[in-house]
Amino acid sequence: MKNLYVLTENNRELAGLVCDGSILVLLQDAVYLLTETPAILEQRGIDTYVFEADARERGMEEALPPSAQRVDYPELVQLLMDRDHRVINL
Repeated sequence: MKNLYVLTENNRELAGLVCDGSILVLLQDAVYLLTETPAILEQRGIDTYVFEADARERGMEEALPPSAQRVDYPELVQLLMDRDHRVINL
């Protein structure tokens, strides 16, 4: 079972707590982490999802790396409710 981590803050220390091979969902100001750490997340095998509305509100839509999967409200709910992983909010 994979862990799914939800981050809402632009905090590299919290992002460092995400286990290799996990799923990371970036909400609110955490979308800024993608400007600093996309290669590190890829190297660690972390599947990264970014909430598209939060990226748009922060002017980050064009700056998102191709490795970050964009999700809208229905996709976010589906991702959080998936029973194949445990959700951890940091």
